[in-house]
Amino acid sequence: MILPPRLVDAFLKVRRMIDIHSPLLEQAVLADFILDGHYLRHLRRMRTLYAERRSALLNAMKDLPLEMFAPEAGIHCVGWLPKGIDDAVLVRKAVDYDLELTPISTFSIKPLPRKGLLLGYGSYNIEEIQKGAQRLGKLLHSITR
Repeated sequence: MILPPRLVDAFLKVRRMIDIHSPLLEQAVLADFILDGHYLRHLRRMRTLYAERRSALLNAMKDLPLEMFAPEAGIHCVGWLPKGIDDAVLVRKAVDYDLELTPISTFSIKPLPRKGLLLGYGSYNIEEIQKGAQRLGKLLHSITR
């Protein structure tokens, strides 16, 4: 941990109270895991997997009335909603479509000028992403009629 010098003593006192020793075995195993190249292989595998899932999500969303913001890194995209769609109403109705949606507004203290959805793809396979996008499309269609 890197701390300002004035906080070192306070943090050391707290650490001594909650943890008498460093987890040496776990640190040694992690060091071997990294040095043997396993971590780097894992990262490469995950980058490839998440890139495929991101691509599947963007492809599945291309015909929906969402403006997608899709960073290259991470496991989430933002689907900006068309003007006039209330994200709170959308989230409530999503249950009827077997969807669990997260509005972007939950991450902001102040009202946002635009409504949107946080769309995660990290823990879903491509088929689940495609089916979820179809259900989201039906939901959006039902609200915009």
